[in-house]
Amino acid sequence: MITPKEIKEKTERKYISFLQSLVEQRPFEKLVIRGDKSYTKSSLSEFEREIQQIHSHSKEKKGFGYTLEFQKIKTKHLGVQDLPISIYLSGNY
Repeated sequence: MITPKEIKEKTERKYISFLQSLVEQRPFEKLVIRGDKSYTKSSLSEFEREIQQIHSHSKEKKGFGYTLEFQKIKTKHLGVQDLPISIYLSGNY
């Protein structure tokens, strides 16, 4: 599953275009990062730890940052789970 560190690295690559949009006074388009559908298959507790890790760094918890979009997906090892399908940042912080 994608980690907060990987989310940060992907967004840092877009930072220059964000600054350019500010200078040019044009709206910054929403940055979407595709959610990684893979997850640790070892246990439900490990899966929950991974979800908690990315959720704890989200805008919902911190008041700023990225927003998570979840989708219910039937997994082979853990049954039906909410997995992050996209992570996005918008110009509205």
